[in-house]
Amino acid sequence: MSEKVDWDEVSRGRGMPESLIRKLKDEVKWDLISQFQKLTEKFILEFKDDVNWEKISTYQILSEKFISENEHLVNWGNISKFQTLTEKFILMHDHKVFWPAISRYQKLSDQFIFENVGKLDMDLVSEYQDKMSIDTVEKLEASVNWNKIYSHKKKI
Repeated sequence: MSEKVDWDEVSRGRGMPESLIRKLKDEVKWDLISQFQKLTEKFILEFKDDVNWEKISTYQILSEKFISENEHLVNWGNISKFQTLTEKFILMHDHKVFWPAISRYQKLSDQFIFENVGKLDMDLVSEYQDKMSIDTVEKLEASVNWNKIYSHKKKI
């Protein structure tokens, strides 16, 4: 008696070793593997034509070096939202990152905010950048959204 394998369920199951994924590469569902399995960067590159790069950019933890080396494959909107990026990296890729996501989801220093006020979405910065100092808020008074700063009672 032969059972039909539910490859969606197998691919979705957490903790599948890369060696097993490699062995079952023609059966597994790569969209689900890209989302639910913890993959090394080496493995992702080995199967770069099989993985779902949008999901890789969202669900895998990627180094900035890996992102830079695969900048043409990653989804920059998802990278900007879901990966932890340094300010130096953001500036090196300022034409690729999605600034509204940077404004909301990345932890930004006062200096970075001040120096990049023209690129950042200041409504989102005002609402979500919890660590902005009163000094920076005052320096950027014409750019910040005071209602969002005070309605979230967290900045000053």
